[in-house]
Amino acid sequence: SSSGKAWLPEATALKTEFHKACWTALNTVGGRSLLGSVFPGSLCFYDRTKHPGVKGLLALTLDDAPCRRRDGDFCMVAEIRELLHEFDAQATFFCCTDYVDGHEEVMHDLLRDGHEVANHCPADRSYAGDSEEAFE
Repeated sequence: SSSGKAWLPEATALKTEFHKACWTALNTVGGRSLLGSVFPGSLCFYDRTKHPGVKGLLALTLDDAPCRRRDGDFCMVAEIRELLHEFDAQATFFCCTDYVDGHEEVMHDLLRDGHEVANHCPADRSYAGDSEEAFE
């Protein structure tokens, strides 16, 4: 292209693939502790010197909520709610939107209890091969 910007989508895709390859390699040999050496400035752990007012707090997240199966007998959200209530704890439930159907009432209960509900993805699968357009 005469605009000189035709390479941008290709360069972005190349950068994304490079980051995925680095992440895979780092997880293989050293996990997140090596991430900062490849991507300076990234933070994959809590740094108490940067956030001194957060002492004594913990972020509790649960992925792939509420349950893969539509049958409520297999859903463990009620037991998790009881445990969280016992310890006066709040959590964020990251939901797979494909799993919510049939569990609407328990999701409303979580919200009434003061928990957060967030979107994780439609289904629990790898999205690495999806194009950016398909992912969005």
